[in-house]
Amino acid sequence: MREIINILFGSAEPIAVAAAVVVYLKESPSRKIRQQKDLAEMLESAAKFTDSQVLVDALEKVNFEGVSLARLDFSRIETLAKIRLVKSALQGTRFDRVNLQRANFQKSQLQGASFESAGLRGANLSEANLRDANLSKADLKGANLEKSDLANSNLNGATLENTRLQNAQLRKANLYQANLKNAILTDANLRDADLTDADLSNAKLHRVNLKNTRFSNTTMPNGNIWDKNVRDFW
Repeated sequence: MREIINILFGSAEPIAVAAAVVVYLKESPSRKIRQQKDLAEMLESAAKFTDSQVLVDALEKVNFEGVSLARLDFSRIETLAKIRLVKSALQGTRFDRVNLQRANFQKSQLQGASFESAGLRGANLSEANLRDANLSKADLKGANLEKSDLANSNLNGATLENTRLQNAQLRKANLYQANLKNAILTDANLRDADLTDADLSNAKLHRVNLKNTRFSNTTMPNGNIWDKNVRDFW
């Protein structure tokens, strides 16, 4: 298998490479991919060819459950909407500016991954490990982040409107200027998080841990602007 891949990616023209990846992926959309390293190499090479909509469509249809794609760079691919990366190893992987609408990252390992300015509307990130991840300016409107671990994550300027964050771990998260309108944060841990200039209008904060949470020019659920200790809000 590796010899074939080396031939394909070592000497072929870009259009031939893209076609080869499409054929490989379309032939195995449902079976378990055994040689994960070979698959990762193919995807990394495929990321260089962003003009092929056929290639992108093929990537979107494949089930990558359990596949290791750690530290790869997919930021050159315009869209991977609806891609399934359940229980996958994606530590340090880059998805900056990629359209990941309705993608499924449930229970995946995404520590240190980067989703800067990525489109994650309606995505499933429930129970995912996103510690130290960069989600700055990401669009997570309507996404599912229940029981996710976002400790130390960067959500600066992120859109989290109508996002489900029940039981999420957000300790020391940077939520500066984040849009959390109508977000559900029931039982979430926001201890030591920074909510400076964040908008929590109509957000649900039942049983939330707000110990040492930073509030500065923060719009609270009732519409009031707060710069005070959270005890004064309750």
